Amino acid sequence: MDKKMIYRLTSKMAKRIKESSLPNIEHSANSYLDWAADVFVANRVHYILLTHCRSLLSCVASARAINNSAAFIEWCNEIIWDTLLYYDYEFIFRSHVAPEMGKIAFSKVASRKVNGVMVDLVKHAKYYLSVDELSPHELAQRLNQIPQCKQEQPWPVEAFAKLQINRTEGSNQS
Repeated sequence: MDKKMIYRLTSKMAKRIKESSLPNIEHSANSYLDWAADVFVANRVHYILLTHCRSLLSCVASARAINNSAAFIEWCNEIIWDTLLYYDYEFIFRSHVAPEMGKIAFSKVASRKVNGVMVDLVKHAKYYLSVDELSPHELAQRLNQIPQCKQEQPWPVEAFAKLQINRTEGSNQS
């Protein structure tokens, strides 16, 4: 498979950025390039949750002004950079992610696991936002501290660090 950034969109996210009839795309050979996105509302504010499909590392930001695919892609490039820089993964970003950011594909969120985790993260996010006045960045930090029990490495930040690039074909998790 050609290396490109894959953004797996929930139906709500696809509708928001006006992307219809999404295909189901296999994973990239570069495991750092596969992300899933959902949009949710908390305290009357729209947010976007962007979750890495393999590690479940997540980013959150306001969905304000994200209403088409160009704005979404620009936002993703910025939030992935900010998140990886925050966790000291600048090398991973520069060597494995940034070179592929110009090649984009949209897909459905086909994995029940990823979809289920994102539903759970949205529930946590809504709760945290209702109890505490958190910035989106603080919210993402808190979400990334939630262990994901079904993973070999349950902590998303550490799971992202342990990813390896599969030089042949991607796995079947999406």
